[in-house]
Amino acid sequence: MNVSSTPLPMLMVDPTYDWAWPLPRVACEPLPTTRDAAEPCRIESASGVGVTGEMVGFDADARQLRFRVQRGMDAVTLSFDKVRRVTLTRALVLARRAADAPAERLPPEAQLRTVVINFRHGGCAIGSSHGRIEHEAGYFLYAPDDDGLSLLRQFVPREAVESIEFGESAEERVADRWVRTPEQLLAAIEAQRRAPMMPLGEALADLGLVAPEVIQAAVQQAGADADLPLGERLIARGVIDRAELTTALAHKMGYPLVDVGRFPIDAQVATYMSPRAMREHRALPLMRHGKRLIVAVDDLLTIGSLTSLRAFAGMDLVPVLAPPGRLTVALAAREHDADLWAANVPTRAAPVG
Repeated sequence: MNVSSTPLPMLMVDPTYDWAWPLPRVACEPLPTTRDAAEPCRIESASGVGVTGEMVGFDADARQLRFRVQRGMDAVTLSFDKVRRVTLTRALVLARRAADAPAERLPPEAQLRTVVINFRHGGCAIGSSHGRIEHEAGYFLYAPDDDGLSLLRQFVPREAVESIEFGESAEERVADRWVRTPEQLLAAIEAQRRAPMMPLGEALADLGLVAPEVIQAAVQQAGADADLPLGERLIARGVIDRAELTTALAHKMGYPLVDVGRFPIDAQVATYMSPRAMREHRALPLMRHGKRLIVAVDDLLTIGSLTSLRAFAGMDLVPVLAPPGRLTVALAAREHDADLWAANVPTRAAPVG
């Protein structure tokens, strides 16, 4: 996920804590504030020489930090062009789930991605990070610790970087298979007639609703629900809800999956429904092809109610799927972009041709 526009959070813990470090996007247990806000750390110089000590100040906007070798010694100010990487050595422990909590549908590993850094003054670092936060001054990374249960917070200044490459997370690799263009969508609709039925677990993973390892665990684990079909078992365990199972079953049957956040929606077709009607029916018109109107939904039962709308008179409605969460975001965006009176305008008849 590209978060280059994300502002650097300012997390003021108490009046003496005058610098802040952004938190990762995975749930972690809170760390207690250290005395005088010092953070144990390891700093690598531009040439790669490392030294341990404490960081007592960090100013991303001024591109400098304050560092001391040990408590009681004077702190020195280091500009970012003298540093190639900072690692805070107090690990953030990944939040533990209660024993009776439902399985996580997308565990932290789903956001793990590879990171390859080529440093400007020589050397290379290859690792991984649970997401990232980009700032004008550099990159905040969250490297898994050796125990697999915690993270180490790192910062790499832009001045130190010759090039940096981020691999895709498991979630992003799934999204790359979703339809994004009209040409792809028409081809997918045509291929639907011949597509073999896929396993439900694969459909859930394609939708990005559940990580493959969670599905595999549900298949293999015994329990009171062991005799239930996979979908019902995941519902019983609180991993998915009934609406998400319905969407997955439709995708299992071959209905195309559309990335509604990136698909170029036909502006004229989008006016066939008011934002209020889109929200009420959970339907997003995408494009028209001859007399066929292609509509993204997350529940195939929606199509029955849409056929009664006079806006769609004379057209054949062709349903395609959007992941429920993505559809919710897209519908909210359409409502936000509409003028303030759009919801009060009756749905008009669309031209037929």
